[in-house]
Amino acid sequence: MISYHRLAPYGGWDKFKPELSETIDGLFTKSEGVIVRRLGLRYINAISPEQHGIKSIAQLDLGITIEKEELKSNVNLNFTSEQSNDTDCTVRVATTDFVQGNFPLNTSIIIDVDVTTKKNFKTNNRQQVEQWIEFAHTKEKEQFFRLLTQDTIDALEEK
Repeated sequence: MISYHRLAPYGGWDKFKPELSETIDGLFTKSEGVIVRRLGLRYINAISPEQHGIKSIAQLDLGITIEKEELKSNVNLNFTSEQSNDTDCTVRVATTDFVQGNFPLNTSIIIDVDVTTKKNFKTNNRQQVEQWIEFAHTKEKEQFFRLLTQDTIDALEEK
């Protein structure tokens, strides 16, 4: 098993991807007969009004209703969607009252996007692992940004 973590501050995909590639290269060059049975790429995003312009769950492009009553605070939502034949993505959206850990001051929401291979995944091909990482990164971004309104995305692009 290999686990590679990038803690805050996250320097962006352009810096992180080469680090992952170096780790994958090390795995395949230093180990004989490697069979990869699970891959995962996970981003945990601490959303704040100062950095993202989002004060509450109500400002996401997300609606949660029970008997026509919209839930706008104290929320913990988890869902999984299929991304391909061998990949799923679990998204967790929670207000801070449901989350433990060290998060930046004034964090309003945690958005956790976890892209993983399914149980039947198996490869011994380094290039396939690299391709999956790129695919997973694309899917992670898609799942994250679909939670944001277009106004929020536009404001973030201006920054």
